[in-house]
Formats: sequence, C-alpha cells, structure tokens
Amino acid sequence: MVALLFVVGTYLLRKVMTSQPSTFHEKLCNHLSITTSREHRDVKNTPLVESDTSQSCLSEEQFVSDVTVNFDDVIGVGKFGSVYRANGRLVDGSNVNLAFKVAHDFSESARCHRNEVYIYEAQQTQHNIVTYYGTCIVKCKSGLLTEYCSQGNLRNFLEMNSIEIKLCVSMLYDVTSAIAYLHRINYDGDKPRIAHRDLCSSNFLVRGNHSLALSDFGSSMVIDDVTNDVTDARMENTYAEHLVAEGTPFYVAPEVLDLSINLRHQGEALTQADVYSMSLVMWEVVTQCKEFNDTTPPHSLPYQHDVNNIHELIDHVVVRKNRPAFKFDTKKSDFVTSSRKLSPSVGIVTKTLACLRHAHVIVCL
Repeated sequence: MVALLFVVGTYLLRKVMTSQPSTFHEKLCNHLSITTSREHRDVKNTPLVESDTSQSCLSEEQFVSDVTVNFDDVIGVGKFGSVYRANGRLVDGSNVNLAFKVAHDFSESARCHRNEVYIYEAQQTQHNIVTYYGTCIVKCKSGLLTEYCSQGNLRNFLEMNSIEIKLCVSMLYDVTSAIAYLHRINYDGDKPRIAHRDLCSSNFLVRGNHSLALSDFGSSMVIDDVTNDVTDARMENTYAEHLVAEGTPFYVAPEVLDLSINLRHQGEALTQADVYSMSLVMWEVVTQCKEFNDTTPPHSLPYQHDVNNIHELIDHVVVRKNRPAFKFDTKKSDFVTSSRKLSPSVGIVTKTLACLRHAHVIVCL
C-alpha cells in the first residue's frame, strides 16, 4: 500500500517553498509564452527517401556510417530546431533508424545545439536517455544523430491512448529513472550531475516497446560537485537571467516563475525544479490510466484549463499555490488526497516503481 501511495502521490514529491511573487523580468514573459498547440508533429511512418549521404559519424557508443537523411520527412519542429527521419549502418552491417536534429538559423538556437552535444557527450549510456550517436553534416546541414522512437513523444501518445496499469507503472518508472540518472541518484558511475531544465511530456519519447527515453538537452546544465555551481557548453557560471528564462511554461517550478530560486545553491535549486516538472509529467501519465477512471478523460496538460497566460499561471501556481487535480471517483480521489502528504525522494520513488514493475504487481483499489 505504501508503494502504491508513492506511485500515485508523487506529483507532490517535494514541498514547494515559494514566496510572494516578485517583479519578474519582461523577457521571462516573452520567453515563456503559453500555447496549447502541439510543438511536435505526429510521427510519420513513410519510407525513407535518399536525399544525401554522410560517409561516417563517430560516437562513443558505436560507429554509424552511410547516414541518409530524408529532409522531406519531418518528425518534429521545436523552438530551436527541426528533426528529420534518417537511417544509417552500424559496424555489424545492420541498418538503424535515426533522428537527425538540425538547429534553426539564429544564434540562440545554435547555442542550444552546441550545449546539447556537450551534455550528451558528458553522459554514459542509460536506457531512459535517448541514445546519442554523434554529429555529422548532411547536405551542408550540421546536426546531431539520436535513436528514432517510433511512437513519437509522450504528449502525443497520451493524447491518442489511454493506458493499462502495467504500462502506467512502467512509464512512471522510466520517467523517474531518467531523472535519477541525470541527478546521479542510486548511480555509482563516473558522470556529472545534470539539471535538465525543460522536463515536459513532449521531451519524453516513446519507443516501439512503449519504454520512454528523455531527449532535448539544449537547456541542460552540468552541476559542479564541489562548488554546486552550474555551467553549460560555454563553461561559464550562469546567473539569474540565464536560469529563469527556460522551460515549458506549464511545467516551470514556482520558484523559477517568481525568481525566488536560490542562486546561492544553483545545483540543488535546479534539480529541485526538475523534480517539480517531473511530477507534472507523472500526473499526466496517471490521469490517462484506465484503472483510475471509469471513463478516461481527454488528455490535458497541467493547468491547461486553468490559465491563459504567464501572468495567470504565476497567480495560480505561485500566489494561490494550486496544483493539478486528480479527477477520479470519490473513493479513489480520497485515496490520492491522503497520499499528497507524502514527499518521498526521487530515489525512493524510483526503487518503489522498479519493484512494482519487475514484480508485475496487479494493483487493486
């Protein structure tokens, strides 16, 4: 029962300590403009058409040759880049489906592209982080190569599907496992701690077997273990104006929204903000689970039906301290409400979900 409480109650994984809203930068409002339209197009399953070929692309994990990109087959379009279908050949001669991400043609997009490469190269292989194959130039376009996830992103997947409890638990585990790895929780390997800074359902990709892989590290930062300061690809300490104007609006932590984030402990502050965003992704997954709903409601983003702009979001989340509601029947709603008092760590939640996932526990409410 305690394990299940952790599963359902994790959207309050930590107590969010916020102050009254301070005057925030105008550029924060401009940057965090709210939209409910899709940022990524649906995945197309059309055959690849050869458009141009790069002879080789080297990564730490494996060597990929004969990379072919179809620039007519757009997987997704985001704020800083576009992603295209591609394929290549591994050392053993087998073909591999790839995604080729190209930065948009402006300076901030190029910076995010360089930073994403920097973050990928700072990590080791982990199942819930999208596989990175390196960078290459195809048809005069420089881009980075990652694995191709055939089911698109988690947001689109949840919009089109309700899920069974087994898949729900598995997806919750994948979400927490990715963050635990980035934050170096329950991990003994030699890698830096990393704050993602843009966790949302659109940045979790769904593989063909429905496992999740976290992507889009353009805003991520490496945390220094000694000073607890954070750096990006520019290898510079990053101050308030760089720390706040990032993220997808509905998922941004209250202390980032009102600029009360503790800059004296940058690393801890940003990882805590990640946990808040992670918990909202988990809320999205749970609300689409059949076992918690007699009729699964249409998918919605956190706060999507509560606010219309960044000012309303700050009032709703920071001033009024509202959080997304679970719209279950009375019995299940009471059960979830009681679990909100819990505030387990990411490590505990990940271990609990791992036990449920590997034991194939059937949960009965």
